[in-house]
Amino acid sequence: MANSIRGRAEINADGVTHIRLLINHPMALERRDAGGQVIAAHFIEEIKASHNNEVVFQGLWGQAVSQNPYLSFQLLGAKKGDRVTIGWRDNKGESDNAEVTIS
Repeated sequence: MANSIRGRAEINADGVTHIRLLINHPMALERRDAGGQVIAAHFIEEIKASHNNEVVFQGLWGQAVSQNPYLSFQLLGAKKGDRVTIGWRDNKGESDNAEVTIS
């Protein structure tokens, strides 16, 4: 699922960085098709964000998170031009990483 993460990071006058992410992922529940066959669940299990090689956000998700989830969080101590690295891993072993530059 390469390029599944889109995001932006902006620092305000108070020095608070707002990070906003949109993740393209089905986040599908376990279900049955029309013939009664089980279709396995497919969802993000873990998401992490790092700044200066330090984890600043970590979440453990499950089937209750909606399709194409939106995530927003704040960070203190960053500067314009710094990079925040975001990565996720799902229950099928797929993963993706992206980097956003703070503006």
